[in-house]
Amino acid sequence: MGAADHSRDPVAHRWDRMARGAQVRRYDDRHHLQHWLAIDDRDDGFEGVEAHLVKCRAGVGLDEGTVRSRLADRLSNTCPTCSSL
Repeated sequence: MGAADHSRDPVAHRWDRMARGAQVRRYDDRHHLQHWLAIDDRDDGFEGVEAHLVKCRAGVGLDEGTVRSRLADRLSNTCPTCSSL
C-alpha cells in the first residue's frame, strides 16, 4: 500500500496541476508496481487504466457500501491473494 506522494518526485513543482490519474501513474512507474488499485474521488487522468480505479464520493470514501463492494470485486480480479485481506 502507498499513497501517490509527490515529495520525492522530480516534477513535484507541477504536481498540483497534474491530473490525479497522472499522479498515480507516476507513482506506479517509480515503484514498478505489478498489481495496483487507486481509491479516489477524482477520475481525471485514468484513461486507459479505468479498471485500476475505484471511484468514491468526496467526503464519503469507503463509508459507502457500493464503493466497498467495487473495491472487493477489483481486489479479487487484480490480486486474488489480496482479497482475503
